Amino acid sequence: MSGVNKNIGIYGGTFDPVHEGHLKVVQSVLSKLKLDVLYVVAARNPWMKKGKKITPYTHRLNMLGLVFEQEKKTKILAEGKDREHSYSIDTVVDVEKKHPGANVFLIVGEDVVCDFEKWEKAKILLNKVTLVCVKREGRSSVELDKKIKQTNRNAQVVFLEKVNDVVSSSAYREKGATRFMNKDVLKYIKTHRLYEYER
Repeated sequence: MSGVNKNIGIYGGTFDPVHEGHLKVVQSVLSKLKLDVLYVVAARNPWMKKGKKITPYTHRLNMLGLVFEQEKKTKILAEGKDREHSYSIDTVVDVEKKHPGANVFLIVGEDVVCDFEKWEKAKILLNKVTLVCVKREGRSSVELDKKIKQTNRNAQVVFLEKVNDVVSSSAYREKGATRFMNKDVLKYIKTHRLYEYER
């Protein structure tokens, strides 16, 4: 599948659980970057969550489907079972194989930018993608750009201003906050009795 002249996005995360803030990010990115397709990728074994309890992968994928399957130009990309940990560099390589020659955009929240140098093969990763930083916590774009350039001075970075309320998956897991949750996801959570251990 040729990717020449195509713009392909990758939006990864634990999505535990997926919420309306994630949907707003996807909609904003698709609108502002004119992507041909955006892959939403749930990390099977997120390296940043090592040692922490996370919801089984199948449930997280199913909940992604409830939110994103009807979104135009959005596809859910399932990771293989053969990797000990989930790394963005591996996902990017997989997408490059699907779309050789494409322009790849990696969407991240500003909260992870400050630790980007800890990512697997971070410098190589920044050579392969345009990093799309979704603003959330009020840091200046200049500050964040400088931080990324410390890892790779040739990094291409695009900033999107705050596109959602300050919401998080942990707000649901720990406090049961539902105002930013999709109703079908809430029904799925109740049916499968997920997150009861958190509260």
